Amino acid sequence: MPCRASLVAALAIVTACAASPVEWRTTEVVRGSEAAAAPAWPFAALPERAGARPCEELARSAVRVDTPVAFMTWWAVRPDGGALLLAARSDDRGATWGAPVPVDTLDRGGRGCARPAPSIAYDPAGGYVHVVYFLDAPEGPGLFFSHSMDHGRSFHSPVAIVYGERPVEASVAADHDTVAVAYVDPNSARGRVLLALSRTAGHIFEEKAVPVSGSDGDGAAPAVALRGRTVSVSWREGAGVVRREGVLRN
Repeated sequence: MPCRASLVAALAIVTACAASPVEWRTTEVVRGSEAAAAPAWPFAALPERAGARPCEELARSAVRVDTPVAFMTWWAVRPDGGALLLAARSDDRGATWGAPVPVDTLDRGGRGCARPAPSIAYDPAGGYVHVVYFLDAPEGPGLFFSHSMDHGRSFHSPVAIVYGERPVEASVAADHDTVAVAYVDPNSARGRVLLALSRTAGHIFEEKAVPVSGSDGDGAAPAVALRGRTVSVSWREGAGVVRREGVLRN
């Protein structure tokens, strides 16, 4: 597979030329027919919030098999086209939901439901809930992160991962104090995939632009997984899916 060989070689050069906090160990390309489809939204209805219409197609969940607690986050559109980012908690695997809690209400873009879906992760070890999303904030559009330290009852003020005009997709994962965000760079000409890392449970991100794909890549729909010091990032590129796995250096 010449295309696979050239892509893997290019990614190896990117890794070798930069002092990366991740030691990338494997890279594989899965053809389109073998690529796993994105999981379907498992719940039928979203909690209501007065004055804002939920974008059900942009709802995402955080569900774990080892606990009945689940979380979801979604965009709800105001009459002016701006959106509220909301979250809710379930204690019975999604059969019933608590009242919506605001994650971020500062959107000024007027995009309605024509925006990337948020991503959410839940770490039961500390009770933290992490959300990453693209927002047209008052100070400028970009990718933002917010988290809850009280099992989803309230969310901290958001922090910026990167500013950029182009709406982009992102994915978040967490394991204890380590949080990883994989995202498409809103300032790249095509679709470079980058990684942001926090060792402080998302309070600050010590690294915000760790290269994952090549600089000329055309990535979309990134997904990240984290277990201990092992991080895995996958994304769509061309007719298939690229997957990279590595180990955090510190």
